Amino acid sequence: MVAGLYKKMKRTYIYLSITLFILSLIILISCSKDNTTAPKNNPPSISITAPADSTEHPIGTDITITAEAQDTDGKVSEVIFFFDGTEISKVTDLPFNTILNTTGKSEGFHTISAEAKDDDSGTTWDSLTVKLFFPPNITVTSPNGSESWQAGSIKSVTWTDNIPGNVKIELYKGGIQNSVISASTVSTGSYNWTILSTQTPGTDYKIRITSIDTPTLFDESNANFSITEIPNNPPVINSITANPNSVYPNGTSTIVCAATDSDGDNISYAWDKTGGSITGTGSSVTWTAPAATGTFYIKCTATDGEDIDKDSVSVTVNEAPYITITAPNGTESWSLSTTHTITWSDNISENVNIKLYKGGIFNRDIAVSTASDGNYDWTIPTDLITDTDYSVKIESISDNAINDESSLSIHYDINVKVVGSTYLPNMNGGTIGSEVVFVNKTFPMDTLKTNLDKDGIYDINNLYLGMTGIDDVVSTVGDATATVFNATNLIYGGTDAEFFLSNVKGEKIKGNMTIEKGDNYTTVLFNPNGLSKGVYFYTIQSKNDVKSVKIVYDGGVVNDARPQKQLINSVQRSLEEEVRSKENTKGGIHPGDVHTWYVGITSSDGSFAKFEDSLE
Repeated sequence: MVAGLYKKMKRTYIYLSITLFILSLIILISCSKDNTTAPKNNPPSISITAPADSTEHPIGTDITITAEAQDTDGKVSEVIFFFDGTEISKVTDLPFNTILNTTGKSEGFHTISAEAKDDDSGTTWDSLTVKLFFPPNITVTSPNGSESWQAGSIKSVTWTDNIPGNVKIELYKGGIQNSVISASTVSTGSYNWTILSTQTPGTDYKIRITSIDTPTLFDESNANFSITEIPNNPPVINSITANPNSVYPNGTSTIVCAATDSDGDNISYAWDKTGGSITGTGSSVTWTAPAATGTFYIKCTATDGEDIDKDSVSVTVNEAPYITITAPNGTESWSLSTTHTITWSDNISENVNIKLYKGGIFNRDIAVSTASDGNYDWTIPTDLITDTDYSVKIESISDNAINDESSLSIHYDINVKVVGSTYLPNMNGGTIGSEVVFVNKTFPMDTLKTNLDKDGIYDINNLYLGMTGIDDVVSTVGDATATVFNATNLIYGGTDAEFFLSNVKGEKIKGNMTIEKGDNYTTVLFNPNGLSKGVYFYTIQSKNDVKSVKIVYDGGVVNDARPQKQLINSVQRSLEEEVRSKENTKGGIHPGDVHTWYVGITSSDGSFAKFEDSLE
């Protein structure tokens, strides 16, 4: 075991000894070479041939740098160019040159250098100095393309430069000079340009700025800019007024529309309305209201040819103030000393004056400033002259143009009243007991006139005064002559009156009535011969009225006995005398006076009946 171990250790020792020998040999050989003298390397040569030393170059231009490099014992492997120590480029083949772009470089002195390397790592340097400067320049900065400027506006034209002199500023359109904005201005880099309001709109404009001292030195906008037209400012209606703003139907109002235009454009006007009519043109017109009431609008449209403005004003049409007299209404005849109610309608609030006119001439005030409540009681003065040409006028105290007038007749009343009663005379030896009842009747006092034609038709030319005391007579007729007296009072100016006899069916009966006329009276005789017992009516009829007398006939015998005509004759003449007395003297008949007379009727057998009448 020990012997084996010994052999193993012996082999290991032999291997280590061989390794140490080889290493020692290698070291020995290496040391022998260091002591050998090798050939020396010659470095390359280099010379910068361009640019020349100390030359000046404008900033923004390119400088071409050229170098010549050689190596006598080998080859130039590369040339490296530097600007102020910063590598520009590396060139490995001829020619040895590069481009230096000076854009963005600072103004002043700078170093350009070049390093040549050979294939044996030899290096050589060369350098020179150049001066960089900014050249004279003009650069338009605004407008420089795509801007849109409005005609009439003020815009700032800007540029940069480094020249000391003035510049000229021009406007070009489509590459052709359009106008000179400024022939010469200090080159401050800014110019306020007022674009002409008449400048033609376009999209192909440019600005050119040129040095006055060096006309070849200029710049213009890089791209086109636009000039747009001035936008139109619409007219403005400042006010629209109506004078007056409240009218009556068919009234007028002056409408004024005041408008202005900031561009100075001419303004024209158009008008419209919701009712009524417009006359005139321009800013002031006349509006005429319709007949209807309400609120109406008048519209004004102002235009400068491009744009418009509208406004309107309202005018109220109110009901026109009015007064309408309803009584008297033109057909009344009112008596002295009587009281009547004057009535009217209106839509006013103020008081009214009520006046009396005669023949169109003011006579007197009926009421001064009385409330306009539609009625006023008036007692007709007794000092008025009776006539048919009176009129009542009611007018507003605020505006006497608001009025109404109505005609009126004024007369004097005579009241005939039968204050007694009697029986018809016994015409055949016996008292029939027929009672005649007289009723009150009022007659206007006026011209006495009548004309009964042969056919029994009254032609009434004027107001007729008679005695109608036997209106509404109730007569029971037996075997006696039946005579009906009628002093007819027909107050129907210009109309006719007819007398006729009729039965209860309204059928007219001919031949049983005789009409006799005198100068101032009329006698109507009723002859019942041929009639059967029953009720009949004696009627006076005009166009405006009907009066009837009822007769009850019992079938008695009729004698042709006629009463005398004193009744109508006497009363008629008495009234005529009273009328004359009033007309011819200041005294005469007055309201309240009582005049009494007696009228007798004598029949054929000599009997007599007395009537006591009075005139009040």
